[in-house]
Amino acid sequence: MKEVNVIIERASDGTYSAYMDDYSLDYGLIGTGCSVDECIEDIKLAYAEMQQHFEEQNRYFEEVEMVFSYDSSMTDCLLVNV
Repeated sequence: MKEVNVIIERASDGTYSAYMDDYSLDYGLIGTGCSVDECIEDIKLAYAEMQQHFEEQNRYFEEVEMVFSYDSSMTDCLLVNV
């Protein structure tokens, strides 16, 4: 299973977004939330929905393991791997 880096960033309004830092896949994912935990849960939900979509289309879905890291501007947060 391929590992992909997912970057979590904090917006100026205090919300969070996450995106995959890998453009070699046939899909991309983003997640958003009011907290880091919500953001991570949202991108995991997007992953499950994308997998289901590919299955419905009879397309190959490359499964990945997401490795989460924070944008360098978020120095007050801890590194998370899920």
